[in-house]
Amino acid sequence: MVGGEVTLVRTKGDLLELVVRGHTGYERYQICAVTILRDTGHDVQPGDEIWWQGNRVMWTPKAQRGQPVEEVDGVLVGSGTEYDIVIPRVGFSYEPKP
Repeated sequence: MVGGEVTLVRTKGDLLELVVRGHTGYERYQICAVTILRDTGHDVQPGDEIWWQGNRVMWTPKAQRGQPVEEVDGVLVGSGTEYDIVIPRVGFSYEPKP
């Protein structure tokens, strides 16, 4: 699994643990976690979508998902543009502990 819906955000010192449930096929039954720095200026919440690759997490806030997108001069714009906000990831993905 490399992404899904955030179900829980836990503070661990200066880090945030993002617990994620997959949402396609059999991944709906998988739970995974990734860690980001707490002081990124981004307010990741349960219900938001994330996916990760390399040392980055790509985050789409729930309010932004499925909103209309316009292309102006090759740039996607709009008050509710669906996009991925890049946040640096700390370490690897893992199975979260209860």
